[in-house]
Amino acid sequence: MRPIHYLFTIISLVLLNSCASKREYILSEKLIQEPRVISIETRRLPWVLEIERRLRASGFEMLGHSFVRQKTVENSNESISFNEAATRYIIKIDGAADLSVMTRCMGGGYNFEYITVELFDSKENKVLRQYSSNGYSEGCQPFSGSIFTDITVLIDGAWQPI
Repeated sequence: MRPIHYLFTIISLVLLNSCASKREYILSEKLIQEPRVISIETRRLPWVLEIERRLRASGFEMLGHSFVRQKTVENSNESISFNEAATRYIIKIDGAADLSVMTRCMGGGYNFEYITVELFDSKENKVLRQYSSNGYSEGCQPFSGSIFTDITVLIDGAWQPI
């Protein structure tokens, strides 16, 4: 085999290994017709801010955290107290991406060990959409992925177009 074939094989293997494996699930086909107000339930990591920024650019009003308030309902016989979410739709995010200078992408992106996102309807108590992936986000040339864009498109697609 010529050296050029070895080089081509090595480059092909590197590119295949850098590809992210993503999974998207639409668990409810019914489009939301309510205002685009959502909150995020996660730790305040730098890459979460990138997701928030993209959702705001898509027309969402973001509440910083998933606020929970105490609610009391009284009727003639009893008083019931429970926690109630301040927003109906909550995005739950869990992920791991090394934030150290030595492993960050030069373009500002992240290499995710994993990331999972769920759009949760607190009134119906059910998950509407799910996303999971790993690998490189946008801003990781030459292996740049589309993780943040995929999440934004999935969440935006749950609402009736404006």
